[in-house]
Amino acid sequence: MYDNLFLNTELIYVFTVVSEEKSINKASVLLHMSQPATSKKVKQLEKILCTTLFYRSSKGVHLTEDGQLFYKKSKVFLENTRDFMRSVQSQISLNDINIGCLDSISANLLSTFFEQNISKFKSAKITTNIFELIKTFNTYQTNVVIMDSNFGNNLKNSFQEKTLYSEPYYVVYDLRNSKLNNQKKLELTIQEISQFNWILYPSYCPIHQTLLSKLKEKNINKPQILEIDHSDSISKFIYNTEFLTILPHSQAIRQVTQNISRLGMKKVNVELTRNISIFTRNNNELTSFAETIFLDQKQPSN
Repeated sequence: MYDNLFLNTELIYVFTVVSEEKSINKASVLLHMSQPATSKKVKQLEKILCTTLFYRSSKGVHLTEDGQLFYKKSKVFLENTRDFMRSVQSQISLNDINIGCLDSISANLLSTFFEQNISKFKSAKITTNIFELIKTFNTYQTNVVIMDSNFGNNLKNSFQEKTLYSEPYYVVYDLRNSKLNNQKKLELTIQEISQFNWILYPSYCPIHQTLLSKLKEKNINKPQILEIDHSDSISKFIYNTEFLTILPHSQAIRQVTQNISRLGMKKVNVELTRNISIFTRNNNELTSFAETIFLDQKQPSN
């Protein structure tokens, strides 16, 4: 079963989460990954091991005999890996890190961690401006930044990257918007939502940049865009209008649950996904430490 074994920790971790949740869908939420991405990693692991790990049915997934054996070994492996990482990280602490992070990430996906540890960093730069964050890294003011993966090509000098999260985008709109609320479709294309007026964070925000890039890629005319720099104002200005906003899942769910009687949300189809990475200076010890900290923070955003 284990001949020619070539694995990485991520595949094993994804497998254990799917095993414990008994559902690709539930595991994907916990992992902040899309269902296809989670399924692909499970299949990749099965291909490497040359065996079937799960029985699949409409009710979910269940471990095969080989799957049960591998699950037991995986739990031991992951615990040993954590112990090893703790041992090699003994010389690094939060006090050694000058961190930069996008506000949308620190306030949503990693809110608990930052609330508990913000004062422990050597320095911390939290901003909504992606280009300001990039500048701090390029000028060595920060040695760790957490931001949208597709902006990594703006970083200079040597660095390492690890993808932490993947989440879809959602349209958030007023429930009295009959054009949207009366639609039975749960997912909308970028073409469909371009027919409405948008309220977005300013153009320096990575969400704004990503949406403009997707419109250009699809050769779709840009709709009217009202730029607002405060999330509370965005939700208020959607009320009683045909404006909508487009947000990553973690932000969208927060807006809607805080205004559940007024706002609704629909998923933007799979062509639009936000990937978030941690970038570190080319220092293996620092990278290992930072990855372990933030991979341990993976919690369902809803």
